[in-house]
Amino acid sequence: MFYKVVEHAVLLHGCESWVLMDKVWKVLESFHNRAAGRIARKMPYKVREESICPPLEEAREDAGVHTIQHHVEKRQNRVAIHVAARPIWSHGVYMHANPNIPTSRLMW
Repeated sequence: MFYKVVEHAVLLHGCESWVLMDKVWKVLESFHNRAAGRIARKMPYKVREESICPPLEEAREDAGVHTIQHHVEKRQNRVAIHVAARPIWSHGVYMHANPNIPTSRLMW
């Protein structure tokens, strides 16, 4: 629960405006998967000389978390819906459609 509340808030702070490269996504996903594995107690282990890794999907399911991409997209979609619902959005999109609106009112 601590991971979901505190670490997600810190880890994903400002992610609404992120544009990430694949390398950064891999680092975030790796951290997220390790945290989910620790929470679910499904960490990789060795048997003699062979490493055994439990399935990540199982660890995430037991920890009660989705992929990091899911969490980022959810936050980005929430902000996009909020912005689209604002009346200023329509003024910005249709500013050339109504010549009766003075230009000083269009500055935003």
